[in-house]
Amino acid sequence: MKLDSIAIESPEKIVFHYSIAKTGVRIAAYIVDVIVQFMVIAVLIIFFMLFGFIDAGAATRTFDQGFVYLAIAFFYLLYFFFQWGYFVFFEMFKQGQSPGKRTMKIRVIKSNGEPLDFSTIVLRNLIRSVDNFPVFHFMGGLISILDKKSRRLGDLVAGTLVVREITFDLSEPSYETRFTTPRRQDSSLRFSNRLNEQELFIIRKFLKERDNLTEDKQVELAEKLAARVRERAGVAETIHDPIEFLEEIYRSHSDED
Repeated sequence: MKLDSIAIESPEKIVFHYSIAKTGVRIAAYIVDVIVQFMVIAVLIIFFMLFGFIDAGAATRTFDQGFVYLAIAFFYLLYFFFQWGYFVFFEMFKQGQSPGKRTMKIRVIKSNGEPLDFSTIVLRNLIRSVDNFPVFHFMGGLISILDKKSRRLGDLVAGTLVVREITFDLSEPSYETRFTTPRRQDSSLRFSNRLNEQELFIIRKFLKERDNLTEDKQVELAEKLAARVRERAGVAETIHDPIEFLEEIYRSHSDED
């Protein structure tokens, strides 16, 4: 039975939950990488031809069969090292992501939760030639389909897993607050204990979203929240209007910042 997700405990005893990358997504990422590789090779060939490192005319006039076979063998050997180095470089220095994997929002990780290391990356990519047998990732795709974690042979040997990238919303929180009562003309509200950010967040959230509540619910929540805030902040004065009180104490903290 195929697994959709997996929980991995890191050496620091932190549990991460990952969605496993499906075989189709991995093949799509591989196609992107192949296209990028061929583009790079094409650019290099054109560069060498323009600067005379490759004589296209001489190549077409050469009919020696042994030379042709040698050239083909050299090309395949060169392509193997280029392809191997391509994946090793990006997975090592781009946190387990080649351009294709980055496009498809997936990455390579170690199955035991430890960080990727050079030997692991080298091993999983050395097996890539077997995964490509007989053509275009056939063996790797077949094993990936059969494996419950969608791993190819290189992943099984190296102890790695391809997962969907975890995304984080690191946008700065909104501190905008809508006030409905005017600022006091006298001195700011006096309190003995400063509220923490979590408590201020609760006040800010209520002030921003209270219009979504009925009038009775607004009053009920405002009275409960104001009573707790008054006790927590150590405010001595009596609360006449709970919403005005919440707005004023929030203003007072903002002024101190």
